[in-house]
This record gives sequence, C-alpha cells and structure tokens, in this order.
Amino acid sequence: MSVKDYEFPTEKQCLIGLKNISKIRGEMKRIKAKRDRKKIHTLDRIRIRANQLQARAVQ
Repeated sequence: MSVKDYEFPTEKQCLIGLKNISKIRGEMKRIKAKRDRKKIHTLDRIRIRANQLQARAVQ
C-alpha cells in the first residue's frame, strides 16, 4: 500500500476512534478496580484467619 492510496480518516471517523479508545480505557479501569477490590478482600480474609489462628494458639 503506497502513501498515495492511504485515505486519512474523516473527522467523524477520528471522533469515533477516540470514543472507542476512551471506552476501552474506561473498561480497563473498571476491570482493574474490580481486581483490586478482590485482592483487598482476599487479603482481609487472610488477615482475619491469621488473627483467629493466633488467638487460638495464645489460649
């Protein structure tokens, strides 16, 4: 494909492209937030369990 054959995207196509990029970015943010929440939750569960075991060992 030579440079002459390349058609630059119209303004509308550019805007649609930008919208899609921001949509993907938002989706990635959402997934990351979900993953972080899950990780924090798991860490809390582990911490609680460790405390319980420790308390049992002290008794």
